[in-house]
Amino acid sequence: MIDNIDLSKSNEYNLSIRVSSDGFSFSVVNPQNKSDFMFSKFDISPSTSVSANLKKWLSATEELNHEYKKVFVIFNTSRFMALPASLYQEGNDGDIFYYNHSKINNEKVLSDKLIAEDIVMLYGVDKYCHQIISEHFNEFEMMCSATSLLHYYAGKSRISGEKKIFIQLSEHDIKLFCFENDKLLLLNSYNCKQVSDRLYYILCVWNNLGYNVQKDEIILNGNIKDKELLHKELKRFVPNVFWFMPRAEFNRAPLAQVESFPFDMQTLLLCE
Repeated sequence: MIDNIDLSKSNEYNLSIRVSSDGFSFSVVNPQNKSDFMFSKFDISPSTSVSANLKKWLSATEELNHEYKKVFVIFNTSRFMALPASLYQEGNDGDIFYYNHSKINNEKVLSDKLIAEDIVMLYGVDKYCHQIISEHFNEFEMMCSATSLLHYYAGKSRISGEKKIFIQLSEHDIKLFCFENDKLLLLNSYNCKQVSDRLYYILCVWNNLGYNVQKDEIILNGNIKDKELLHKELKRFVPNVFWFMPRAEFNRAPLAQVESFPFDMQTLLLCE
């Protein structure tokens, strides 16, 4: 745990929680001075459900049982889709979502609206996890991890004229954010663990979207065990492959120096 927060002043701070099938994490940040923060991660027990782990964690973790100025909850999931706001009809979230994803039991479909990008993000979460969080906190704001990442990468895509693919890596999947200037071309996730599979999906998208091998760019982000091998293999096909550097990106903010701090949480907290 990283901690320089005085919880007796918790009502002056913001709490952020990240819920994922491979673990939970939380941060407490002073919005007036983001050098004052607390961060902790929790590995879940694979022998019990994510919702059971979540309920136990929320009740047993003393820091999660204080009153905060704001509470944010991020669901990290590969089950999401984006659609133009003009095509979105409130109340039809599930119908639209299951055109693109197979239906599963105990799932609740939620939506995030990205005003600047004129996009609505639909995503599925475990309905029991959603219920547990709703019962634990009186008020909170919820979003999909892909929403936070899309908002940030859309801003970065406008910096130069080259088409870009931002790739968010984890040990279990990759999320691809493909842009031409500020126009979103594709947003998708692929469940994969091997370098060969990651390479296949990335290069298929690169080829199908007509990226220019001489000038367009791939930007990798994420701390995975085979990151250097993936970078090396991609460079065989695409010259302009770069690593995203959160420390430099956020002007060496203390939050960004913590290697285990999830990037979707960083974008939420440091871009407020």
